[in-house]
Amino acid sequence: MALLKVLLLAVNYVNVEEEECETKLLDIYEACLAFYSLKKQAPPSKDLVGKLIPRIFGVSSTNKFFKSDYKKKIVYEQLKLRPQNSSPVVIPAYCSALEEENHYKIRCPLPTLLNNEQQFCDVTFGKDDTWLTLNNTNFKSGFPLQINQANVDGMLNVICSLKLCTGIKTHAEVNSSAFHKETCCLLNDPENSYETLKSKSCQIMLNWIGKSVTCMRCVDSYSKTQSKNKSKKRLNENENLSQLNVKKKCVDERPALKEMKNSMNCIEPESLKPLPENKIITTQINENQAISIPDETVKNPIDENQPISIPDETVKNSIQLSKKDHDDLEEILKLVLKTDVSENFVLLLISQLNNCKKGLDVHHRRWDPKIISLCLTLFIRSPQTYNDLKQSGFLELPSKRLLQYYKNSVKQTPGFNQGNITWMTKEMEKQKISEFGKHGGIVIDEMSIQDDLIITKSGDSWNIVGFVDMDTTNNNIDIICKGKKTVALATHALQFVFHGLTGFRWPIAYFGSYPATAHQLYTTFWKCVDIMDDHGFTIDYVMADGASTNRTFTNMLFNKCNPREHDFVFRDFFCKSHKMFAIQDIMHVIKKIRNNTESSKQEHKTKAGRYLIINDKPIIWEHWIEAFKFNFQNGFAIHHKLTEEHIYLTPASKMRNQLAIHVLNKDMLYLMKSYQATLPRPEMLASTVELLEHTSQLVEIFCTQNQTVSSMDNPKFAKLMNILNFFNSWEETVKKSVMMVDSKNLITRETREDINSSIMGFISLCQVMLKNGNSINPGYLNSDLVENLFGQQRGIRNGANTNPTLAQYGPANTAIILGQCTVSNKSNSGKTASFFTATTPCPLNPARNKSNVAMKRGIRL
Repeated sequence: MALLKVLLLAVNYVNVEEEECETKLLDIYEACLAFYSLKKQAPPSKDLVGKLIPRIFGVSSTNKFFKSDYKKKIVYEQLKLRPQNSSPVVIPAYCSALEEENHYKIRCPLPTLLNNEQQFCDVTFGKDDTWLTLNNTNFKSGFPLQINQANVDGMLNVICSLKLCTGIKTHAEVNSSAFHKETCCLLNDPENSYETLKSKSCQIMLNWIGKSVTCMRCVDSYSKTQSKNKSKKRLNENENLSQLNVKKKCVDERPALKEMKNSMNCIEPESLKPLPENKIITTQINENQAISIPDETVKNPIDENQPISIPDETVKNSIQLSKKDHDDLEEILKLVLKTDVSENFVLLLISQLNNCKKGLDVHHRRWDPKIISLCLTLFIRSPQTYNDLKQSGFLELPSKRLLQYYKNSVKQTPGFNQGNITWMTKEMEKQKISEFGKHGGIVIDEMSIQDDLIITKSGDSWNIVGFVDMDTTNNNIDIICKGKKTVALATHALQFVFHGLTGFRWPIAYFGSYPATAHQLYTTFWKCVDIMDDHGFTIDYVMADGASTNRTFTNMLFNKCNPREHDFVFRDFFCKSHKMFAIQDIMHVIKKIRNNTESSKQEHKTKAGRYLIINDKPIIWEHWIEAFKFNFQNGFAIHHKLTEEHIYLTPASKMRNQLAIHVLNKDMLYLMKSYQATLPRPEMLASTVELLEHTSQLVEIFCTQNQTVSSMDNPKFAKLMNILNFFNSWEETVKKSVMMVDSKNLITRETREDINSSIMGFISLCQVMLKNGNSINPGYLNSDLVENLFGQQRGIRNGANTNPTLAQYGPANTAIILGQCTVSNKSNSGKTASFFTATTPCPLNPARNKSNVAMKRGIRL
C-alpha cells in the first residue's frame, strides 16, 4: 500500500525545472481521494501526501495567498501534471526491456555495487498488478498500470527515489547466522567501499519519508545479537548509534540518485538483452486490457529470477522431525522464551507444549495454579463462553469437571466453617507468613442479597439454605428473647475477613442476617477472635463502617465507656493483658466528610440545612462547583480527574470511594488555590482551602499503598495529630459559640467520632505494634478488600445477578479465593483492592480408601 501511494504521485505528476509552474497540495490531495474512493480503500492523510511530494520530486513547498477565497495554501513550484499521450513508449538507453506472457519487464541499474556486483531494480507491468523486484524480493503495488510513456517515466522516477537499507556498519566481529556481510560502494566511487551487516530478513526498501537509513529488522536483529554476546566487547558504540539514527535530508539524497540517470558507466544486465538506444516499443493502450503482448517479441526469459512454485502435494506432506532435530528446536524455543516477554506468556506456552504431547492421556495433564485461576474466572463468569473457547482448538484448557472440582474443593456454608479455617491455616503456612504477619484485624461488612430459599443436597442429606443464621449462640438468644423459635429469610450476608498487618487476607466466615444487630455482632466477633487464636492468628483490631449498628457494637466493646477517652483501645475478652483497637474504615470517613460538604449550601444560610463555618468563613459546595467550572475554563484542566460525576452526585456515586478522594486530595487543593487567586475577595475561600489542606494530607497518608511507617518518629504521625486537632478544635469552637449550632455549622457527630476512631485508633495500633523493626502500611487499613469481594459477588460471579442468593454466595467465595483475576468496576473500592491468592488445600477428587469399605452402611432391601 505504501508503494501504491508513491506510484499514484509519480505517474501523474512530473518535476519541470525549466518551466515556471505550480501545483496546489489541496488539488493533489483531492485527486488522491477520488482515486482511493474508486478503489474503496482508506486514503492517505494530507500530511503524508505533503511529505511524499518533496521526497519523490525534490521540490520545495511555499505558502501562497489566494485572493479568490482569501486563504493561504501550500503550493509546489516546478511541479505539474504529467502529460498523457498515446505515442509509443521510449525506454532510456541504460535500461533493458523484456516482454513475456502476461508480463512486461523493464530492468534499471542502480548506482550501487554489492560485493563488486551492480544492483538492479526490475519493474514488472502485469495484467493484475504492478511491482518492483529488488534482490529477488517483490514489492507489489496492488494496482495494474497500462504500458504508456507516462507510467514508464513515473516508475523510473519511483526507482530514482528509492530508499534502500544500508545495513549496519560495525568493526566488531558478529558471529551470527542471522546476518550476512556485504561490501558496498557507489558505482562512481568504488574506492570508498565499506562492509556492512544485513539481516537475512532485511526489509530492503525503507519508508520514503523515514529518517533512518537502516531497517528495523536489521536493527532488532543486531540488538538481540549484541545482548546475547555480553562476554564480547562492544567496540565503536558511538559509531553504531550514529549509524542507526543518522538523519539525511531528501535534498542531500537526490544528487546521488540522479547519478543513475547521468552515469554513462552503468553495467548492462547480463540476463536481459539491452535494447538499442531510444528504441521505440509500440504497445496497445486499452482501458479494459492493460497490455497486449505478441508471442514473437519474447526474448531471453529470466528463469533464474522467476519465483519457484511449490506443488500442493509437497505442502500437504508434513516433515517428521527426528528426536535430535526435535531437541534442537526445543532448545531454540527456550532461547526465544528468554527474550523480553511476560512470565505469564511463558507459563502459558510451556503449559500448552506439555499438555499437547502426542499420546498423553487427558488424566495425566498438569496445570499451573495461575492457569487454573484464569480458567476458573472465565468458567464461573460464563460457562458457555469457556466451553466455546475450549472447543475452538486454539488452546488446550482444563476440562469443565476439573474446574468444578476446584470450585467445590471446600464446602462453604454459613457460619464458621472448619474446612475454610483449615484451608486458611495451610495457605498461611505455604506462603510462609511471619509471626508479625499473623497479627491483623477483622474487617466486618454486610451486602444485600436476594431473600430466597434454595434446597441443596450434600451426599445423602438435604438442606434448606436462605434462612437467617447468626450462629448457635445468637440463635439461642433470639429464642430466649422471643419465647419461641422463629424463622426469617436472610436479606443480607454478613462477611468477616481477616486482614494481616503484612497483607495476608482471607474471608473467614459469612452469615445470613436480617441485617445483623449490635449484640449479634458482639457475640460473633468474640467467637471469631477465639477461633482465630486457636489456629495461630492474633486479632489486634476490628474495622467496620460508620453504620449505626456498627457504632453501637463498638460502644459495647468499651463497656459503656467513651471510646475517645481511651484512645479507642479496649481489652481482649479472653486475655485482659492484650490490647485491641477499634478503627473506623478511613474510606467511609472520607466519603462522610465529602457528603457533609456536599450538603452545605449557600441557601442554607437563612434556611434550615447544613451550613459549615470555620473562622466565620463558610464552607459550601458551591465553592467546588465554581472551581470545577474554572478547571475547564481555558481548555487545559488543572485537576485532570475531575468530572461532572464528582460534583453532581447521585445516590450511587456517593458510595464510590474514588469520587470522594478526588475532591479532597492535593489536586483539588491546588485547583481551589488557583481559583482563589482569581477572585476579587479571595478570603471567602479561606476556610475551604484550610479544610482541603488537612483532608489532602489525610488522603495522601491512607490512600498510598507503597509507603510504610516503621517508627513513631515518622512525620506522618505528626501530620495525623495536626489533622485530628483541626477537627477537634473546630468542634470546640462551634460548641462554645453562641452564634452557631452543631447541627447546622458543624459536620455531623457521627463523622467527628469516625474521624477520631480512624486516626487515633491507627496511632494507638502503631504505638503497640511498631517494635523489633516491624512496619505497617497505612494503605492496608481500609475495607477495600471486602468491598471488592462484594463487587466480585455482584458483577463477576453468578453472571449478571447483582444480588445473589445465600446459596450462591458461599460457593462463589471459594472461586473468588482461587480465581480472582479480575477486579470489578462495580465495587465501591474501584480497582484499588488486591487479589486473593491461594491454591487448593486437599486433593480435588480423593479416591475412596479401600480399607474403609467394611465401615460403609449396607443397602437396605
